[in-house]
Amino acid sequence: MKKLAIALMIILVLPLVFVPAAPADMFFPMRPGDVFTFSVSNHADKAQMTVNGPVRSVANGKSYNALVLFNPAGPDESIEFLRSTEKEFFRYDRNGVENRIFAEGSAGMSWDQKRLDGRIVRTTIEAVETVTVPAGKYTGCLKYREEQVRPQHKLYMRTWFKPGFGIVKAANYDCPGCSLTNPQLLQLTAHSSGGHVHPQQPDMKPLNR
Repeated sequence: MKKLAIALMIILVLPLVFVPAAPADMFFPMRPGDVFTFSVSNHADKAQMTVNGPVRSVANGKSYNALVLFNPAGPDESIEFLRSTEKEFFRYDRNGVENRIFAEGSAGMSWDQKRLDGRIVRTTIEAVETVTVPAGKYTGCLKYREEQVRPQHKLYMRTWFKPGFGIVKAANYDCPGCSLTNPQLLQLTAHSSGGHVHPQQPDMKPLNR
């Protein structure tokens, strides 16, 4: 499950303070208490993302929602910090640096991210599709391809994202036993809004190292 969480988003380490909630009419609303539950192929457990209260970065003064990725059957958790605008959303890496994760656009649109370890990762919108998963049918999903282009080419993920809602499906090509023809699949099985966050308040100690 750790590999799964790392493939979805990079773990973040930075000092933050809590701030009021952000508006809900965003590309990725991330309302505190939202819980996204996914089935995971080739894995006995399930994955969950839960949205905690927003926090503000001391380094760049912007507000980010705390997303907790965890396996309900185990103790492992990771905390990611994201912010959304009306047409895109960003991940805070550290030291005031953020990367655009997804954005609204037409098929063929792409952009590069320079990761902290020097890798260049390119995200491309491949198509707009209707996706059916156990949680239901989602129209107008943007299909993204994420691949490393330097120092060598390597396909990481494909993600189906519905603007105004969130991640519906993902295919992870960078995990033990995965291949281009046999990725690990995440499919949304349930979504609840306004419930209890997990944990109630994330442990911020690792962020202040």
